[in-house]
Amino acid sequence: MGLEDQVADVRHSAANALGAIGPAAADAAPMLAMALEDQVADVRRRVTDAFQAIGSAAVPALATALNDQDANVRRRAAYALQAIGAPATEAVPALATALHDQDEIVRRRAAQILEAIGPAASKAVSALAAALHDQDDIVRISAAGALGAIGPAAAEAVPALVTALHDRALVRGFNPAGFITASAGDPDVEVRDRATKALWKIGPAAVPALTVALHDRDAEVRGRAADALALIRQKEAT
Repeated sequence: MGLEDQVADVRHSAANALGAIGPAAADAAPMLAMALEDQVADVRRRVTDAFQAIGSAAVPALATALNDQDANVRRRAAYALQAIGAPATEAVPALATALHDQDEIVRRRAAQILEAIGPAASKAVSALAAALHDQDDIVRISAAGALGAIGPAAAEAVPALVTALHDRALVRGFNPAGFITASAGDPDVEVRDRATKALWKIGPAAVPALTVALHDRDAEVRGRAADALALIRQKEAT
């Protein structure tokens, strides 16, 4: 098969051809998985592209690709898993590990994929809670969104979400009256907003934290906390 050819250009073309075939090339997944170890980075990249085209049958091999030494391959593997979406459940452990990747693009996509997977990503809760402290705004935003998508099963993340309501990067500018001057579009405000939403989606276990959020300096957070508490109580009453 072309993926085993000694000439890199041939292996490159073979991977492209399998990608063009799409889902019908699922039987080639084992061979493609071996090609993830190709010494030529561009061949490995084309292999991850082929996996994306094949779809859910490629998830195990793509999870393996998340550990590749080449950051571009890890990015492409994450991108392919993101395109597959919710059916990528089998990759949850690898995605949880990818939240600690040195490459911020990989971390962003890992959190976003876990959000798409939703409740089935519950085994990644601890890693997502840790990601709420990531230096990258988008990683923190996506991690909070993923915890919200997981819902009640993310209850152990409540303490980390409470901390995220006071996202550290937000407190960087106060006006003379003592109020935070960040704009409504500030990404760190969105971290706080996503964290609040996650807490109400978690439900009763988050009530104490939401009660604290009622006294937050940010009026939008206070309002959303009040709305969340009302929704939780309304659901309990039904």
